[in-house]
Amino acid sequence: MLLLATTAFADITVTDTNALTFDINYDSLNDKEETIVVEKTLSFKSTSAQTVSFEKTVTSGYTLEFVNPPTSIGTNDTAVTVKLTAPVKEDAGENKKVATISIKDSKGTPTTFDVNTNVKNMLEIDRIYVFMDGTDEPDVDTDGDRIKGVRPGNNIELQFKLENLFDEDFRKGDIEGTIQVIIDDNDFGDEVDEEESFDVNAGEDSTPEDITIEFEVPEDADRGTYLLELNIEAEDENGAKHDYSWELDFEVEREKYDIAISKAEVAPTTCETSATLNVDLHNVGREKIKYGSVKVSSSQLKYSQKEDYTLSSGSSSKNTHVSKTFLIPVKDVPKGTYKADIEVFYKLDVLNNKKTVDVVVNGCETTKETPKVEQNTKTSQEVAKTATSGSTTASTKDTAAKESDSTTVTKISSSDVVRSVEIPPYTVEDALIAGIVVAIIVVFAMIAILLLVIIRR
Repeated sequence: MLLLATTAFADITVTDTNALTFDINYDSLNDKEETIVVEKTLSFKSTSAQTVSFEKTVTSGYTLEFVNPPTSIGTNDTAVTVKLTAPVKEDAGENKKVATISIKDSKGTPTTFDVNTNVKNMLEIDRIYVFMDGTDEPDVDTDGDRIKGVRPGNNIELQFKLENLFDEDFRKGDIEGTIQVIIDDNDFGDEVDEEESFDVNAGEDSTPEDITIEFEVPEDADRGTYLLELNIEAEDENGAKHDYSWELDFEVEREKYDIAISKAEVAPTTCETSATLNVDLHNVGREKIKYGSVKVSSSQLKYSQKEDYTLSSGSSSKNTHVSKTFLIPVKDVPKGTYKADIEVFYKLDVLNNKKTVDVVVNGCETTKETPKVEQNTKTSQEVAKTATSGSTTASTKDTAAKESDSTTVTKISSSDVVRSVEIPPYTVEDALIAGIVVAIIVVFAMIAILLLVIIRR
């Protein structure tokens, strides 16, 4: 708490002008506590000994007590114990005036001092994990830190580990809010304005992977240091605010020769004679590339091909990008995944960048049908018909029986070989029906013979 003398007539002073800044820390609250008590001992003195009295004026919601206040103050330090009771729903921050102490001399002339509070933020940024294109970079854990080594086209991922300083037993200590990251500078290119929400339980730390902000560095971003603003707006369950504002230096670098592989995509292959690999290059360096080349090779696929290119320099130039297409033969290559290396050179043979991609060969599956022989046999009905016709001729019983038991065999010619589904052999039911038909024919034949015998008599 900061004490400021506000009268020109009193000669009473406080030994330490910062002594009455009361630090309010909610980290020891339990259960449903609604107030917190802070006690401090202050020292006052006067240019001459005199009789005094202590009075106070307090903001609503607070109370202030003097513990056994002295009745006089001399030229040496005089100790005064002050007890401040504060609500637990105050916003985090410094120098909020909550009371006024008035010390009156024997004539009733007051000397006043403002009593301020400094409420500790119960949300803390433990650290920020930085990733560039998936690679772990040095962490950030302090306001004013630097994020270095950034290149145009980089994918930046910031993972936040936040700590809730409330005791886990405090029932209103959960904190929720949003994190916002802003980079607003014309030289940087497109503005970055990303936001992520979060919720951290009392007494716990957040998981970095759960609070993540991701953005791309514009490819036309100029070399230089940019201001990255980090703003956190958060509230606990009492409605008290626990906000943060950090400023970080975001350094974008452009090397003399720097060719980025901005795209490397392989088109899927199905029944193709070649795989198509599209490669996009971007000059993010400071120098023009006159004699550049990009090489694609695969020892597994026994392929190697090089293409030349030229690129302009500067973020505003239109000729800083180039695209190249490579056709990798995959005819008769077994199904599988193969590796292909992309190498980028400048000054003909100076390697600058390299990347490996997967070439997936799916193969070409075909279905071959096996010719089947179509069976050309007579059905049981046809057999029955043949037996009937045989019974009407002038023949004997044995002849009729031989004809009914006979099986017709058909020769198969080349023209009978067709693609078809094979007819299954006769079933038991087919044989039973055929037997019944034959039996009926035999009965009719015996009746016919008997009639002929009767007629002849």
